[in-house]
Amino acid sequence: MQYDIFLSDLELNTIVQLPILPKELPEVETEFNNEEFETYNNGYFNFQGNKKLATFTLKSFFPEYSGKYSFERSESTFYDLLDALSIAVDSKAPVRVVFGKSSGDVIMDAKFMVEKFTYNVDNVGDYQYNIEFKQYREVNTNVL
Repeated sequence: MQYDIFLSDLELNTIVQLPILPKELPEVETEFNNEEFETYNNGYFNFQGNKKLATFTLKSFFPEYSGKYSFERSESTFYDLLDALSIAVDSKAPVRVVFGKSSGDVIMDAKFMVEKFTYNVDNVGDYQYNIEFKQYREVNTNVL
């Protein structure tokens, strides 16, 4: 399946299309806060808890410069990514993450907070990176 990954601010002022994609789409993990207990005569029971926030990790690389590889999906640079993440983190704002098929169909379009960002320059000058995301949910003060 051909796909693309985009990161942007909520207003879509800054959009970064990842030029080099992971081999597979990241696995989005959602856990539930279920509670299990044991009764005296009737065995175990499991009560459905609340859904926890979804998480996923993006791991890939940016070429040293745009156009270095023929298989790049965009001209976005590592500095475009740094700028986009810095703006989001400094303003304490979520990042919009879109996983889309090349046909234009959207697989996921959601808001996430950056939990951790690491990078290094490898021996050929490319920027290897790892970004951990956690789902962002707006606080609804109308719910008691």
